[in-house]
Amino acid sequence: MSAAATTAPKPAKGAKAGKGAAPAPEGPSREDIFKELRGLPLLDGLPSDLLAECVTKGDLDLKTFDRDDFVIDAMGGQKEAVTHIVRSGQVAVAMFDAKWLDAKLGEQRKAASAKKKNKKQDPVMRHAEKNVANFEENDVYNPQALAAVDAKRTAIYAVTPAKIMIWRQARIADICVAYPFFAQRLRRSVEAGSSRLGQIHGVKQEIFDFNIRHGLSVSETARVRQLDRCIDCYECERACNERYGHERLHLNGFRLGMLDFVATCRTCVDQRCIDPCNFDSIYFDTAKREIVIVEDKCTGCTLCATACPYNAIDMVDLDDPENENFRIVLDERGVLQFGAGTNRKARTKRMASKCDHCSNYEDQACISHCPTGALIEIKPTEIFQDRTEAQRLAASAGFDHTVMRPATVIPIKAFQQGLKITDGADSKLSGGRINPAIYWSIFLTAFLICAVEVALRLYLPRFSAQYWYNRTAHGWDHYLALTRVRYSPGVEFAVYLGYFGMGLIVATMGYPLRKRFRLLQRIPGSAQGWFDFHLMAGIVGPLFVSLHTAARFANTVAALAYLATVITVVSGLVGRYIYTYLPKGLNAYDVEALEHERVLAGLRAKNPGVAACELELLAYRNLVTNLVGQAGLLRALAFVMRDQLKRPGRWLLRRRLLKGVTQTRREAREILRRTGRLMLLERRRVLVPKAKVLLTVWKKIHVPLAIVLLSLATAHIVIAYSLSM
Repeated sequence: MSAAATTAPKPAKGAKAGKGAAPAPEGPSREDIFKELRGLPLLDGLPSDLLAECVTKGDLDLKTFDRDDFVIDAMGGQKEAVTHIVRSGQVAVAMFDAKWLDAKLGEQRKAASAKKKNKKQDPVMRHAEKNVANFEENDVYNPQALAAVDAKRTAIYAVTPAKIMIWRQARIADICVAYPFFAQRLRRSVEAGSSRLGQIHGVKQEIFDFNIRHGLSVSETARVRQLDRCIDCYECERACNERYGHERLHLNGFRLGMLDFVATCRTCVDQRCIDPCNFDSIYFDTAKREIVIVEDKCTGCTLCATACPYNAIDMVDLDDPENENFRIVLDERGVLQFGAGTNRKARTKRMASKCDHCSNYEDQACISHCPTGALIEIKPTEIFQDRTEAQRLAASAGFDHTVMRPATVIPIKAFQQGLKITDGADSKLSGGRINPAIYWSIFLTAFLICAVEVALRLYLPRFSAQYWYNRTAHGWDHYLALTRVRYSPGVEFAVYLGYFGMGLIVATMGYPLRKRFRLLQRIPGSAQGWFDFHLMAGIVGPLFVSLHTAARFANTVAALAYLATVITVVSGLVGRYIYTYLPKGLNAYDVEALEHERVLAGLRAKNPGVAACELELLAYRNLVTNLVGQAGLLRALAFVMRDQLKRPGRWLLRRRLLKGVTQTRREAREILRRTGRLMLLERRRVLVPKAKVLLTVWKKIHVPLAIVLLSLATAHIVIAYSLSM
């Protein structure tokens, strides 16, 4: 801070105080504006007298905007160029339908002149055709430059309640000349915004728009379902329902690529749901950083649910028989009482219900019960990185140092391939989980050792462990020890392998039984840990059984039991493959295709071959579109197989077409790769709808197959035991 005088500007002469004085003007006083200025890092070092003069002469002003207000007439109708400095909150720049925008701007001006607030409306972010930029605390931008592309359709609006410093650029220019250090700061602030926004294009623009449109940019947290890990078991919704009597989250919220942003409370920083409540039955708990409903005060007026633009608050009908469990849970808490001595005068017919992230529990029920780790809690800024932490720190320090241009802004990999998070991120989890790699390594190593022993007994008995045991433990000579080395389903070693393999197969039932009977969930371990073990035991167990059989079967029951084992394992692997393939085909398509098309569009002007490749792609898309609507499962599979055989030939034809018309080999490879990838993505559309049918069938046969397997295996063991007696 400069050593210059720090007194705030005084009221203008002629201002009267006391009785009969003119009413105070709306908005912050000059003293308030001055205090805000002195707290702005960008202005640190400028003399207080200079800033006071700017405020007094109207060169610098502070405007407050409610959420969804358009930032218009910021200088009282002046047409001079101004610069905006965001003091607090967040504003966004967006493109709108020209007629809709003109009508809304007119409504806001009329409301301002009549000194009344606008009526409640849907968030402006939802009406935008595309959100193109956003600015947060300490960011600097030029509103005239942002609207220069299409002034009739471009507007700046407040995403959250915001305070904006408006400064006449003519005055800024004079200050920059007098104070070079401020000129350097201002230059850095402009460069920071330009470098950040300059990298947001193509598919990154779509991701950026998604972030603003669905309120994730103003959310403190987000519940995210990783679609490449989800098996559609809906255990998350079921677990939430069991804990609260009503599910507080719903899958299939806002989807983009491989991520589903689950419909549930995300703890917005502007908390739209709190203001409308007239009964103080919803508030923000600063200690828990959570919006909490006071259930014994809630009257079911629905105002909070109506105010939430993300449908995160449900109004549950207490008289509906389907909500009996919810009513029972509320009764147990004693929050439905009414009358004298209570917070509620009359009986309520409805109750607001929202996720509070299980703030009164040690874990989050939905995430703890997710068997694959698909559901996580994470900060949106870790996914939508439109600026680096270094850039945020530079802004908070008043841009007193230069920040290098970030390498990655709005990373798209997460939306194309998933987040690959297996530890729950910021989630609260219950139960321990052993690293699956540990027991996979142990059991596979044990299997390999046993497999080697079986192979040695069959083909190189002299090197087997049994031979050396016969020599050392029994003291037999070479020939006797060698003749006693044998392997068949009935020998002791094979029997033990069968028992061990069968034990692992039986252990696979632990996961479905634990999922079905909640009493078993008292057994230590997380749902994800049990599911991981289920997968391992379901693969390694049959491998031990295969060693046990030695490819020989004593009777029909033994053969059928092994056949059932093979079919069950194959069905499990097929189901797992489909669950992995299906999300990638359905959800990753748009995000990845947009990126490929953007690159091809950039190459089209200087590479005539791109147009020819795109004609081939268009014809292929038409073929796929017809097949999607008409082909059955078998025809779809046949098409995919034939198309796979044709791919090399098509690639050679495209390569010959591009030869001589592309400037460099690198560009030719880029065109070949991206065109081929787009065709592959199109091909997935043929099989993906059929995969849904396969999933439905798989769910109906996998568990019954496992039951048949256990029944046949038990019969085989009983028969084998009775014959050995």
